[in-house]
Amino acid sequence: MADIFISYSRREKIFTQKLFDALIRLGRDVWADWDDIPAASDWDAEIKEV
Repeated sequence: MADIFISYSRREKIFTQKLFDALIRLGRDVWADWDDIPAASDWDAEIKEV
């Protein structure tokens, strides 16, 4: 499991990518749902499957 999970609004995808990249450069294990969790899904279960 990653150290950090980023949950974000799709409208903020550019900012989120910059944040993700900065955290990776700092050596953190980061996971963000770039398009894998469908809207209105059981996101908690989806995250645990990764």
